[in-house]
Amino acid sequence: MRKGLLILAIVILVAAAGGAGWLAWRTPPEASAPPEPRPPARESFHVSKPLDVVVERLAPDDTAPAPIPWLTREIRHLLTFGKMRLLPASAARDDAFTLHIAIAGEESAAQASIALLAPDGHLERQVELSLDLTTRLDAVRTLADELPAFLNAVRATGWASALGTEDSAAYETFVSAAVDLLGPSGRGFTLPPAVAGQRTRTLERLEVLTRQHSGFARGWGLLALAYLSLTGDDHDALTQMAEAAAKHALSLDPELPDARSAAGLVALRRGQWAHAQDQLSAALSADANAVAALEGLACLWADAGRSTAALSMAQRAVALQPRNAGARECLTYAQLALRPQDRRALATSEDDQPPEVARVTALTAILSGDVVTAQHALNRTVPRGGSRAWVDAMVRAANSRRYTAAALQAITHAASEGHIDASLEVLCGAALRQADFVFNRMLRLHKQGQDVPLRMLWLEETEFLRRHPRFEEIVNAAELTTFWQDHGVPDACTLDPTLYGCHLKRRP
Repeated sequence: MRKGLLILAIVILVAAAGGAGWLAWRTPPEASAPPEPRPPARESFHVSKPLDVVVERLAPDDTAPAPIPWLTREIRHLLTFGKMRLLPASAARDDAFTLHIAIAGEESAAQASIALLAPDGHLERQVELSLDLTTRLDAVRTLADELPAFLNAVRATGWASALGTEDSAAYETFVSAAVDLLGPSGRGFTLPPAVAGQRTRTLERLEVLTRQHSGFARGWGLLALAYLSLTGDDHDALTQMAEAAAKHALSLDPELPDARSAAGLVALRRGQWAHAQDQLSAALSADANAVAALEGLACLWADAGRSTAALSMAQRAVALQPRNAGARECLTYAQLALRPQDRRALATSEDDQPPEVARVTALTAILSGDVVTAQHALNRTVPRGGSRAWVDAMVRAANSRRYTAAALQAITHAASEGHIDASLEVLCGAALRQADFVFNRMLRLHKQGQDVPLRMLWLEETEFLRRHPRFEEIVNAAELTTFWQDHGVPDACTLDPTLYGCHLKRRP
């Protein structure tokens, strides 16, 4: 009996153990926590990555850092020489790295913090340098020696040679002239102001510089632009001297952006559209911030009726040089051609609107019957103490067509007396809807080798000129059709395919 109970107990124990094992086998293990995701691998800087440049002077107090335009331009020049992939100014990109140079301290004992920032602001690398800014050449040469290794550049040596000279005085003259002509306060080259002032002194210094340093290619390129920054009775002679200086610069350095820009602007003045486009585009390929090339291309496209292309170039030029009269005029033409509804806002804006912009908005306002806006804009075209007789005559004619003949006489007299230039004379004729007057003046300017305001032909308000039989005459005289075959027909062809020239097929 006891033996049987013992056996039964053993069986029960074995069964219980087996059941527990079976349950353990059937019960799934508790799920373990998922592993922590690995952070994405940070993309390292490489010379193929787009690179922005910021150069600032730190203030001793809490005020915002100030940009250093001359040094920014020289650093960009060095980086271009080093084959870095530079972003144009104000061109934001999510994948762009930033070379940030912050300078603090006294001129004679400054400290430069050079930092490379990833697109998300992460500090990739940093180095501190001592700079003596009392001699600009020495300061830039110090940076030229440091940057190739800092950026792991493909072209690792010889960056200082890109500065073009080892003479401190020559370099100082060059940098100062570059600030005057190409810095933020520059006035441009397609519509240089009549009052020369500082630009004449800049030209004289550059002429002395290139005589003393005939092998300084960058000096010759800047000299070519200096000639183009002036205007007056010797317009043709200045253009010829600019052409000669640009040719000499390119013989020393075939890729020099300033010289390419000058050669393109000379071609633009002469209506050599294709050559101008080639030279100006080459300048931009070498330096995306070549402001003279941006201005030239903006006005070239505006004259050729390609307002969309003109708009982007003009915006970039004005961002670099807010007081550039030529770029602002071509920007205004492009804006009004693409968005004529912006006319009133442009005409009545209270910013420092140059006369070249005001006269364009006045033209469109008169043609649209908005005399109040036109008068507001015309008042801005008259310098302090200048003759207003032609303005009053234009306003009377805008209110009543019976005063048209008197207004034409007034603007012709103002042009002959030098109160207004030839382009404004043509614009006034267009505002009065005198097509024959407009085309006669345009053809005369073309025969005299002067700038022809072709860009006014592409506004919505000047459709009557495009519909006029003599439109074909000025287009052929200016040889625009050949350019259209190579670079595309005007934007106006989208709305009016019957317009003269729109039938042209683009060459492959």
